[in-house]
Amino acid sequence: MLHLPKIVDLLAELQKQEKEIQEMILEESFASPEQRLVQLESVTSRMHQYHSRREDILLSLEEELGKYEYSTRVVKRVAQMHIQLKSSNKALDFLYKINICSICDLKCESHGRHSMVSLRCGHLFGRHCINNVLRESSRCPTCSRAARQHEVRRIYGLHFYPI
Repeated sequence: MLHLPKIVDLLAELQKQEKEIQEMILEESFASPEQRLVQLESVTSRMHQYHSRREDILLSLEEELGKYEYSTRVVKRVAQMHIQLKSSNKALDFLYKINICSICDLKCESHGRHSMVSLRCGHLFGRHCINNVLRESSRCPTCSRAARQHEVRRIYGLHFYPI
């Protein structure tokens, strides 16, 4: 997925070509004008080849950089999606905790002796546990507000939450 090695190779090839061009320019010849003309024609031909190759390298480099930028955008998007997924998982984890009795820390049933109930203050408990607490203190064990047996309300729809 990473295109860095290809980009590094292309840049190295460009540097090598630049060095060869510099060496060609520095070549001095004390030859006759005819030989110098042949030499200049050869250098001109090589320069055209270098120019053509340089254009190919630059196009390849541009293409690879585009891939790298696309990969970077994809990686950033995947990271954003990962953060969103973690947030969703936290919300789902809460759904697993919502059917836990805050007195005994056991899972409440959708029906039966330990079904989920709430008090007027909104706190949730298992029916069996809160009935025992209210017989002794007539107060919510979470917030200490006054509570009575007839204020206990069953929570319906618990079967929609994950088990």
